[in-house]
Amino acid sequence: MDFRKWPYRGSVKGSALSRLNTDLKQALHDPRFKRYFEALEELKSLKINKQTPQYKDGVVHLLPKTIWTKEEKTTLKKIIKAMLPWRKGPFKIGDLTIDAEWRSDLKWERLKKQVGSLQGRVILDIGCNNGYFMFPMALQNPRYILGIDPVVPYYQQFQFLNSFSSLNNMDMRLFGLEHLNHFESTFDVVFCMGILYHHTDPIGILRNILNSMRPGGLLIVEAQGIAGNEPLCLLPQKKYCGMPGHWFLPTQSALINMLSRAGFQYIECFEAVELDSEEQRATELSPHNSLQEGLENGKTIEGYPAPWRFYLKARKGRKGRHR
Repeated sequence: MDFRKWPYRGSVKGSALSRLNTDLKQALHDPRFKRYFEALEELKSLKINKQTPQYKDGVVHLLPKTIWTKEEKTTLKKIIKAMLPWRKGPFKIGDLTIDAEWRSDLKWERLKKQVGSLQGRVILDIGCNNGYFMFPMALQNPRYILGIDPVVPYYQQFQFLNSFSSLNNMDMRLFGLEHLNHFESTFDVVFCMGILYHHTDPIGILRNILNSMRPGGLLIVEAQGIAGNEPLCLLPQKKYCGMPGHWFLPTQSALINMLSRAGFQYIECFEAVELDSEEQRATELSPHNSLQEGLENGKTIEGYPAPWRFYLKARKGRKGRHR
């Protein structure tokens, strides 16, 4: 979809639509991502009869009724391998499985009952990766889902996956958190999962999210953090679990305070689990070091507390209403 045709034009400020569309075109012409474009071109050699996806037993099934020939399977396997690493999943295309690093189905099963009905809603999925969560969302008949993630390989993976789907109520753009200021009072539901601890200003991000939501809107936050009763955050010196890019890792109470001080109301933590290698692990399609290599004797290899995952929901208040 050309973002100049964004269906909620009134919610985007001034000339932002044309600027956002230009940003998208520039990002897509980066030569570092040539193999992803070549893989998508090869997909055109297959005749695809798009079908409605299915979400069953945690797996997003694409073309579930299609029987692929041996040659078609070979082409698909080649394309899938060319587009690795696959971080989010699982997916099945016919009987071909995309076994990703993250068992994202475990996360979705924890939060889907807390979200309630998405029918008729305008939804934002921040850091959507390859769009795994957008597929079960879209099956609930929301008005529109916008997934944003500035990582080109994830964008290309979404284009690949979505090429098998007949759904027309979702789209992904190469936008980052800095683009949230272009959307004002737009979204009924916002998912911010696996994002906050990767950034230096989590409260600023939450405030921008609040501004993008309609009054009464629902925010679902899932964040990595550490165990503990005090409202504290761990700031690793360099790496955490052997991985760079981790900044503020909060306790549950610290994360609640972040949401409150950003202006959210009715805050509730509905799940807290210690992260383990059942949920995050290396696979053939994501073969780099993963969680297991980053832990040792109940702590991270740097000696920090082991990671937990916190799941919270919160609301943007309505005018005239108080907690």
